[in-house]
Amino acid sequence: MSDETKQEQTMTESEWFQIGRDRGWISESFCCTHEGPPMVEAEFTLEDRGHDLCCFCVRVGNREEWEQDALGFARALGEEVE
Repeated sequence: MSDETKQEQTMTESEWFQIGRDRGWISESFCCTHEGPPMVEAEFTLEDRGHDLCCFCVRVGNREEWEQDALGFARALGEEVE
C-alpha cells in the first residue's frame, strides 16, 4: 500500500474536502437552504430563458448524525423538537 493510500485512509472529512477544493474538483461549501449553489453566467442566462437546470448535491454523514446535528441546533435555539 502506498503512503498516499495510507494517508487517504486516515484523513478527516474536512481534510478530504480540502483536497477537492485545492484541486478544483468541488466548490466551497454553501448552504443549500439559504444560499443555493454557486452558478456561472451561462447558467443564469439559461435560467432567465426558462430552462430548469439541475445542480446535484449530496448530504454528508448519515441519518443519525443529521438527527444529532438538528437536535443540537434546536437546543442552541431554545426549541424543543421530537
